[in-house]
Amino acid sequence: MKRLRNLKGLQFIAGALICGIFCGCNKKPVVTPSDSIKPGQVASPVDRLQWNLNTTVEVYRNSKSANNVWDQYATNALIEFAKARSKAIPRGENFTMIIATNSQLAVNAGCNDSQVNYLYVRFYLSASADKETVTGAWIQDATAMNQSAYPPVRKFYASFRAMTQYQWANNYPANHPPEVAAINGQMIDNFQALLADSTVPVGEIYDATHEFLGIWEGSAQMYQTYYNCIEPVLFKNWPGASESWLIKAEAYLRIGWLVRGTGYANDVTQDKWKPFFDKLTTAETAAKQAWVLDSSNSAIASLMISIDEGLQRSRPDMEMWFKRAMDLAPDNYAACKAKLHYLYPQWYGSRADMLAFGRECVANTNWFGYVPIILVDAHSDYNLNASTNEAVRLAYWKQPDVWPDLKSSYERFFQLNPGETGIYKNYAWYAYHAGQWAEFLRISEKVRPEDYGFFGDKTAFPQMLNTAKGNAADSGMIK
Repeated sequence: MKRLRNLKGLQFIAGALICGIFCGCNKKPVVTPSDSIKPGQVASPVDRLQWNLNTTVEVYRNSKSANNVWDQYATNALIEFAKARSKAIPRGENFTMIIATNSQLAVNAGCNDSQVNYLYVRFYLSASADKETVTGAWIQDATAMNQSAYPPVRKFYASFRAMTQYQWANNYPANHPPEVAAINGQMIDNFQALLADSTVPVGEIYDATHEFLGIWEGSAQMYQTYYNCIEPVLFKNWPGASESWLIKAEAYLRIGWLVRGTGYANDVTQDKWKPFFDKLTTAETAAKQAWVLDSSNSAIASLMISIDEGLQRSRPDMEMWFKRAMDLAPDNYAACKAKLHYLYPQWYGSRADMLAFGRECVANTNWFGYVPIILVDAHSDYNLNASTNEAVRLAYWKQPDVWPDLKSSYERFFQLNPGETGIYKNYAWYAYHAGQWAEFLRISEKVRPEDYGFFGDKTAFPQMLNTAKGNAADSGMIK
C-alpha cells in the first residue's frame, strides 16, 4: 500500500531528453478503448468503470490468452480490479483477497495473460514470496506486458511496478542491466502516451501522474523538470477538471519542500524561505481552484491541511479542512496523517495533542478504515522525532501510557477490518517491544507465515517466541 520514494537510480535520463519526450510530443497518442468519453470530458463514475473494464476484461477476452479452463478466474480478478481502479468497491468487500485468489487460480491453471499475471504478482506473490522472486516476476511481467495488446495505462503500471521493485530490492543502484533500462524507457513512453490521450478518464490521469512524479521526489531538479513538461499537456487536455488543479497543487507543495529541505526552521537559510512560500502559495491557489471545481473530493481538503501547515495557517483553518475531508470520506487516513503532522511538537502541537487526536481516531465511531491506526502513528512518530538513540526509542514502548493506546488502536482496527490479517505482524512487533509477553504470544498466533521475514532473518521470529515464552513463564503469565 505505500509508494516507494527517492528512487535515485532512475535519474539517468537527462533533463533535455525529458522535455523532448514530453513537450515535443512527436509520437501520435495511443488511444485507449472508450465508447462514451469525449476528449477532455470529465468521466462519470460509470464511464470510468466502463473504461477500466474495456482496458482489462475486453482486451483479455479478445486475446489469445483466453481459455475456458481459467476464464472464470481471470475475468473475476480483472472485473474486481476494474471496480477497485474505479473506486466502485462496496464498503467491506475485500477486493485484494478476491483479486489475489482468482489471479492465483488462473495462473495455476495455466493462464499466461500479462494483465492477469500483473494482478497475480501484485496481489498474491508480493505478499508471499521473497524480494528476489517478486523482482524477477515483475521484470518478466513488464517485459511481456510491453509486447501485449494492452493499452498504455496497463503497460505503464507494469513497468512502474517493475522499476520501483527493482530499485528497492537492489538498494537503488545507479546503473541497470539492459532489460531494466528498457523497462524504464517503456515506462516513460507509456506514461507519455497515456497523458496525450484526452479520452482517458482524468481520475486515471491523476493516479498515474501521482505515481509517476513520486518516483522523482528525491530530486528537486528532476521533479520540477518532469512536472514542467507535464503541466501544459495536462491543462490542454483536461483544463476544467479539478484533478488537473489538484496535481498542480500537489506538485508545487512537493517542489516547495524540496527547495526548503527537511530541517528544522532555524536550520533553513533565508534564501530558501522565499521560494518555499512562493511555491506553497501557488499550491494553495491551485488547491482552492480544485475545490471550487469539485468540493466532493476529500483529497483536496486533505492536501489543504498540509498546505496550511507549511504556510503557517491557524489551527481553526486546518480544522475546517480536516472536517471537510472526514465528512466526505470517514475513512480518510491521509487527512488524519496530515493533521497528526500538523500537531507535531516542532510544528503547532505537542505529544499531548498528538495522543489526544490519536485517541479520538480510535473512539470516533463514524470513522473507519485505517483511521484507528493513527493512535499507533502518534506514538511512533513522536518517538521517532524525540530521540536518535535507538536504545531510548526502544525503551519508549515500555512507558506505562503507551501499550494501552497501542492495544486499543489495533483492537479497534481489527474490529473494523477483520480481513486485514497482514497487520498482525505490526501489532506483534509492538507487543514484543512493549514487554507484553502474553499479548505477544496471543497475537503471534495470527501472524501469517509469509510475514515472518518482517521481524528479521528466518531465526528472528522463533527467537522472539522463545524469549516471550520464557519471560511469560517467569512472570507467571502462563503456566
